[in-house]
Amino acid sequence: MSSKIEGGYIIVARKMFKSELMDKPPLYFKLWGWMFDRAMWKDGDKLKRGQFVTTIAEMRDAMSYKVGYRKLTPTKDEIRSAYEAFAKATMITTTKTTRGMVISVFNCE
Repeated sequence: MSSKIEGGYIIVARKMFKSELMDKPPLYFKLWGWMFDRAMWKDGDKLKRGQFVTTIAEMRDAMSYKVGYRKLTPTKDEIRSAYEAFAKATMITTTKTTRGMVISVFNCE
């Protein structure tokens, strides 16, 4: 039996479940987890550990979900509100680029 976890893993501190993040709408928690998954786990050629490149459209698509046969997609404003709240709480920083934005993820306190 292999002890490897296919696709890798991320470590989440239990204190995150007692943070202000839990007082926010479910979209915030889902987006935060998605950001952790997307962030580089080690320094690369152009991006450092904890960074990734994305767009609002990509975030909207990743946060979509199905209710029966309908696909519900958050609005641009809902996505923007979520990542701006993360930035205000110093959980991330954003930098605009020609391909979208670079997001740098930091630990949730």
